[in-house]
Amino acid sequence: MLSFKESLKKLQNSKEFKDYMKKNPDAYIANTIYLDTIEFNLFSPKTKIVTVFSVENNITSKELDKENRIFPRLDLKKIKLDVDEIMKIFENERLKICKDEVTKTIIILQQDKEPVWNLSQLTSSIKILQILISAETGKVIESSYKRIIEKA
Repeated sequence: MLSFKESLKKLQNSKEFKDYMKKNPDAYIANTIYLDTIEFNLFSPKTKIVTVFSVENNITSKELDKENRIFPRLDLKKIKLDVDEIMKIFENERLKICKDEVTKTIIILQQDKEPVWNLSQLTSSIKILQILISAETGKVIESSYKRIIEKA
C-alpha cells in the first residue's frame, strides 16, 4: 500500500489531476479513503460535486452525484503521521479492546477540528472496531467496539 504522502504526490503529478484542477480551481481534497484502492475525494464548492480519484497503477476518476452540503477541506499541512505510523498506533489500541480476527479494514483520513485518521475494522464476531487518531499528534481521540446490529 502506498503511503498517504506518496499517493498524494502521485495524484498531484498526474495529468488527470492537473486537467481537473484547471477546470475546477476551487476544488480541494475533502478526504482520503483506503479500502481496496486509495481514493482521494475532491469537492468543488462551485459545482457541489465530489470527484473521486483512485490512485493505483493508473489514476482514474469519477464524479459522484451533486451534494447538498459542504465538505471541510483536509488541512494537508497538519498531517504529520502517515498511514504506516497510524497503523502501529491503531494495532496497539486494538489489542487493548479486541482480540477477534479482522475481516475488513477501512481507513479514512478526514478533517474534523484537526485532520483525523478514522480506522474501522469488521471483526469475525460481527462487531465494528472504530478508532479515531489525530493525524497531527498520533493521540487516540476516541475508540469504540460495538455490535453491527444492536438488540432492540
